[in-house]
Amino acid sequence: MSSLPRLYQLILSTAGAIFLSTAAISATTVELVEDPCPPPPLGYRIGIFDDGRVEMNGSAISTAAFKRIVESLQPDTLICWYRDRPESDDPPPNTWTLSRYLLQIHPRPRVEYFWDPAFLQRIIIP
Repeated sequence: MSSLPRLYQLILSTAGAIFLSTAAISATTVELVEDPCPPPPLGYRIGIFDDGRVEMNGSAISTAAFKRIVESLQPDTLICWYRDRPESDDPPPNTWTLSRYLLQIHPRPRVEYFWDPAFLQRIIIP
């Protein structure tokens, strides 16, 4: 089990809607499950890094390109989301921008969070 910081971006799915929660998670404990992100077109790996880089499936992309790509995805597509230092309260640059883009998409793709940049350990809230 690992601690999840107050500001870590969590996706809560309810009836196909995604809500990003930041305040209600303080001191939450999470489980890490070995459950790799599937390859495209089933899953898209989004990495957000402390140096400002955003990667999709291992290639650097701009935030504008991210927005265009996710707007074109099928609703059943999985977005696998990783950010540097997932245990930290301070998200990397571009985290909020990309989160807002996801909230603007209708219908929204499914999003799951990953603890590691290899997208092997999925975060589960018990």
